[in-house]
Formats: sequence, C-alpha cells, structure tokens
Amino acid sequence: MDLVRDVAGDLAQDVKLVDEFVHPKTGQASRCYRINYCSMDRNVTHADINDIQVRVRSRLVSEFGVTLR
Repeated sequence: MDLVRDVAGDLAQDVKLVDEFVHPKTGQASRCYRINYCSMDRNVTHADINDIQVRVRSRLVSEFGVTLR
C-alpha cells in the first residue's frame, strides 16, 4: 500500500492482505493486512513501530473513511 510507504518510508518492507470477509447481511467488508517493518541500518524499536502504526491508522481514517477495530 502506498499510504503505508508514505508514512513509514523504507521501514515498510511488505504489506499483504491476509484476510477478507464480507458480512452476508450488511455487506460490510472487513480486511486484515500484515505489515512487515525492517531496517538494515538500525534496530527498529517497538516505540518506532507504534508511532508509525498510529500515523498509518490516522491516515487510513482521514483519507478513506474506514472504521478501525
């Protein structure tokens, strides 16, 4: 996803759709993505990833209007 790479830069190694479900009655779609972060230059800390995740989630809501769980 371009949005993840915009936020995380080179730390975003891979973004994959892991699961997708559409509720048969409501038609609401649910998607689960796996994001792998990696750096060859330094150790990436939990704090680094948490900060990136907060910014990615915020952009997803503001740009796509998604509901996050």
